Amino acid sequence: MTGRGREYAVALFELAAEEDNAREIAEGLELVGKALHEAPESLDFFASPAISRSEKEEVIGLAFGGQVCDTVLSFFTLLCDKRKIFEFDDVKREYDALYQESIRASHAEVISAAPLSEEEKAKLLESLEKRSGRRVTADYRVDPALIGGLVVEMDGVRMDGSIRRKLRDVREAMEA
Repeated sequence: MTGRGREYAVALFELAAEEDNAREIAEGLELVGKALHEAPESLDFFASPAISRSEKEEVIGLAFGGQVCDTVLSFFTLLCDKRKIFEFDDVKREYDALYQESIRASHAEVISAAPLSEEEKAKLLESLEKRSGRRVTADYRVDPALIGGLVVEMDGVRMDGSIRRKLRDVREAMEA
């Protein structure tokens, strides 16, 4: 992330702390982010210097008014004005990290060779919560190339317990 993108995220989080609506802003950023990903061509519209601020504000209001708080609407407009709209995902990611830290929560990306049962998911979350001392949520996906085991990414740490990695380690040890 650019230094400026981080600055925007930190400034937004500080404002959220003052207004005591950090969760509402996080939810609003999530909604806006999903909309931008569903219509990526809209970024060109919001970044265009040929389109007036009032036209952009009108579209932003029509698209998100009543769905997100005024702070998110104003922030989105600011990113448009400063031609930083292409940094939205980076700003959102940094804001989310600040928010998760503030509520002592973490999010894990779990990749497994086969789908996990609900019981396995619950045990994994319990283990991650004990290990981190935080409330943990997770997204799950399947990658048969792992052969077996799991890969978990959480709080910038990658825990690779896959069979593929273990086989690679054995091969490297044999070649040494």
